[in-house]
Amino acid sequence: MKFPVSILVVLITLNLLACSSSPDELYGNSQVQPNLEIPPDLTVENSDARLELPSAVSAGSNGITATGKKTPVLPEMQTIKLEGYADFYWVSVDGTVDDTYQLVKNFWKSEGFILKMDEPVIGTMQTEWIYNKEGTGDEDRNFISKFFGGDELSASQDQFKTRIARDPETGTTQIYISHRGTTYIHELSTRATEDSSKGEEWGFRASDSELEVEMLSRLMIYLGVERSELDEHLVNIRLFAPRASLQVDFKENETYLELKGEYSRNWHRTLHQLERINFEVAESNMKSGLSGDGVMLVVTDIDTKVEKSGFFTFSTEYENQKKQIYLIFTEETPELTRISMEDKEGEIDNSPEAVEFLTLLKEFLK
Repeated sequence: MKFPVSILVVLITLNLLACSSSPDELYGNSQVQPNLEIPPDLTVENSDARLELPSAVSAGSNGITATGKKTPVLPEMQTIKLEGYADFYWVSVDGTVDDTYQLVKNFWKSEGFILKMDEPVIGTMQTEWIYNKEGTGDEDRNFISKFFGGDELSASQDQFKTRIARDPETGTTQIYISHRGTTYIHELSTRATEDSSKGEEWGFRASDSELEVEMLSRLMIYLGVERSELDEHLVNIRLFAPRASLQVDFKENETYLELKGEYSRNWHRTLHQLERINFEVAESNMKSGLSGDGVMLVVTDIDTKVEKSGFFTFSTEYENQKKQIYLIFTEETPELTRISMEDKEGEIDNSPEAVEFLTLLKEFLK
């Protein structure tokens, strides 16, 4: 079947007219059609609504997350006091031991410390050593001294141990912070000598009571104490060491300490000093037995030879063990405490190792 030529010409003409139409004319002739229906699940209730952050992202320190839901927070402390005397201070709060422990743990984290020991059951935590590099002058001088000698470089380390305990008498929770420090001095070689290894060893330095008070002050501010209120606490602090004396009873062949001050304070202060020296206190009971004496079992760093025991042992053999000493606290008067030493059999321990230990303890308590 063939189309007439006239019809074919008309179709071609119409097609050319359609292609030559202006886009603006087409846009002007267009009509707005109604929007497509939005599925119910995608309907926006508020055009100003913002994206919701994950619930794990906190919106602030008030315990409210970005979702608007409250998260559990630790209760605020109503009473925070700096207490103590001489060179021994602590913070007293009205919170529970568990809540206080978590707050103190968060405090050390905020200060940039990493915990080496974290024992919430016994209320004790200890930080890793913080290394502090020191020099005798500016950086350029220290750099030059490496090559030309005649100078001395040193470094130090600091560590803090925290003990949290409940005071049954006052019903408050007490926070103790003890400081330990070491120092390292390396004397650089000079042209006059080739010995470049002088003094290359770490040694313990005296504990810094002012540094302990400084950390306690930072803790109080972290717990919510205003700076003006803290200054009122600090104005009465006088760092000094009370008197402790080493006594010898020649008749009983006994060496003991006499420590001035109230019994409870002497007990806690001795425990605090043992932590400074880094001696382990395996057992402690501030009031025990009918006598009411206090007992501490201290594991020293003194090596002693102990005879091995065993059923199949036919010859006498010895092994090295750390010296253990029982410290007996007796309240002689309301202002005087006696600290004696006993062995595990309950006999007076006046061995050279025990006397050496007690002499060292006296140096920290004097």
